Amino acid sequence: ATRNCPWNRCLFCPAYKNKKFVYRNVPEIKRDIDTVKRIEELVKETSWRIGFGGRVSREVIQEVVWSHPEIYGKDNHNLTPENYIARRSLSNVVNWLFCGQRRVFLQDANTLIMRPKELIEVLKYLKETFPTIETITSYARSKTCAQRSLKELEELKEAGLSWLFVGIESGCDEVLKFMQKGVTGEEHIEGGQKGMQ
Repeated sequence: ATRNCPWNRCLFCPAYKNKKFVYRNVPEIKRDIDTVKRIEELVKETSWRIGFGGRVSREVIQEVVWSHPEIYGKDNHNLTPENYIARRSLSNVVNWLFCGQRRVFLQDANTLIMRPKELIEVLKYLKETFPTIETITSYARSKTCAQRSLKELEELKEAGLSWLFVGIESGCDEVLKFMQKGVTGEEHIEGGQKGMQ
């Protein structure tokens, strides 16, 4: 839903260093969701076509790849960057199918930074596209949680956001300041209390 971290200053975190934060727009995110849906449909259609009754197996995946060399490449050698990305996408979707299509994790480091109405639109579209989804989770900063109103957080929950993982690391203001966490212990408490509502 977003790329990298909007804060990206914590001394202890190497995950997003030298990477620029990207706020993605709703149409772009919906296109990603539509792509996952097309891959899901392709895998299931292939499974039925070759006699696996909708089940996902190694044979089904191989048939998908071999049937679409323009997307996935002709063999395992000489893959273009596009072929490689397509194969990774196929692998990710297949793993999700294996796991029952019940859980989604919205990336990246602080999806809650999205404008609430935009995030709600994404959540609703995701659940409409994949009715099997039971849980939608994301990372968030406690400062962002504290900045959201209770009404906004309630609307996000109603739209399908189930969990927020918040890296608190410490409640000691000296440590938080030294580590450049960009939040105080009090903001941790405020954000956590709002998130628990």
